Amino acid sequence: MCQKNSPGPAFDPVADIPDLSGRVALVTGANCGIGFEISKRLAARGAHVYLGCRHAGRARKAIEDIKEALRQEGGHSEKLGEKRVVPQLDWLELDLATVGGAEDAADALLRREKRLDIIVCNAVILSKKYELNEDGVETTMATNYLGHFALISALEPLLLHTTTLPNSDVRIVMMTSALHTKVPSDTKLHSQADLNAPKAQFLSCKDSRMACYRRYFLSKLAIVLFTRCLQRRLDAHELPNPIIVTCVHPGMVSSSNMKSQVPAPFRPLLPLFSISPARGAHTPLFAATAPVVRARRREFAGQYLVPWGKVGKVAKAADGEDGEALFRTSEDIVRSSGRGRQR
Repeated sequence: MCQKNSPGPAFDPVADIPDLSGRVALVTGANCGIGFEISKRLAARGAHVYLGCRHAGRARKAIEDIKEALRQEGGHSEKLGEKRVVPQLDWLELDLATVGGAEDAADALLRREKRLDIIVCNAVILSKKYELNEDGVETTMATNYLGHFALISALEPLLLHTTTLPNSDVRIVMMTSALHTKVPSDTKLHSQADLNAPKAQFLSCKDSRMACYRRYFLSKLAIVLFTRCLQRRLDAHELPNPIIVTCVHPGMVSSSNMKSQVPAPFRPLLPLFSISPARGAHTPLFAATAPVVRARRREFAGQYLVPWGKVGKVAKAADGEDGEALFRTSEDIVRSSGRGRQR
């Protein structure tokens, strides 16, 4: 699953990300792990990066850590005669657990920015207990999928506007997982009840560890379906510089989420079958910035990418037109929420 030796376009985030000066990026779940590494590399190439996360203290620490890491890199670059980039990093308060939290963050960003070039939807949870949020949606599905759906929907006018600007290259990157293939092939996400899946469709205990895993798998399937459907809908605008949407499996990353699921005695073995967050950031950064993705848009747009930057095969449950039913259901949930009715 890690696919360390998978063939794909050679891509080094330190050397190959183009100049992003003047561009604006939003990374969700940016205060640690892959999101931290993605934010660092985008800022290093001149983008104004918003770190979307819940806690101000964690966000500010991440910003300072990124600046310090880039200061150290900048010292080395100056010795080589390269121009030093001053990182632009800001915290965007973002709680994806509810529609209202996602839309509040979108409204805040819309007040501050006139363009948005890159969104990396990286935030993720693995819920240990079955709960419904205030919108009536199961919390894992709400945070991993529906919150991002609401966020992107609210920001879509700004994304579309950005495509009209000179030399625009707007991209949306959704983080998924190869574990979406573990969902049964006949799985449907046609209704709110399907999204909530209290027993993951076939398990007897809704709070068992396996049921939690299955709900996580289901949320990652929703992301794949949403990616394909969103790309089709955006393509219908017939933009001169079309938006590119991709979903990415970063590899088996030794993240805090993974470590929390592994018994302590076995955690020292993680490096044997996992990769670092910095390495896990390679494929999402490729999707978000690599010029070849724009040059070969027909090959990459709407696709599921795996390490290191190649098109992977989606699960049978994601291979079809079911994304339209999921999209309509998601719109209905957003619309019926208290916040959704106000927009």
